[in-house]
Amino acid sequence: MTLSQDEWDERFPLITSPAGEPIWEHDETLSVPLERVWTIISTCEDDGLYVTPGYRYVNRLGYVVTKVPWPDPHLQGVWDEPTQAEVANNRASAQQLEREEEEMDIFDKLQEELDNARAEADKFYNKGNKQAGTRSRGSLQAIKALAQEARIAIQEKKNS
Repeated sequence: MTLSQDEWDERFPLITSPAGEPIWEHDETLSVPLERVWTIISTCEDDGLYVTPGYRYVNRLGYVVTKVPWPDPHLQGVWDEPTQAEVANNRASAQQLEREEEEMDIFDKLQEELDNARAEADKFYNKGNKQAGTRSRGSLQAIKALAQEARIAIQEKKNS
């Protein structure tokens, strides 16, 4: 099934690349779920440009990433360069997505610091290693700072 340019644009809004462009390089797409990656291809038959789900290497011009995953690997759409307004809108969406991912990374860092604090406390209490006590206290201080950062991020999201 082939969607028109308008149908494809409506169903699959773009996310801009880390470089702020609508077209992504292959290595930039590796951290994105496959179901959101599309390949822009050129056809010999009609000199048209199409987007097709996933990675393609023959006649490839680049990649785009969409906010919505593709539902069918046989779907394709007619491709045309996005307008400046679309690029600006997609860039803002990508920045919002990036902020949300960074906010969730805080919790990974909290867990890592908690694991470090626990391991160092075990060395201090059970093995008598005084330097481990200092390291454990340092991890606890980092936990305090990360927890405050998480509280602020949650409050900002709640108020927005």
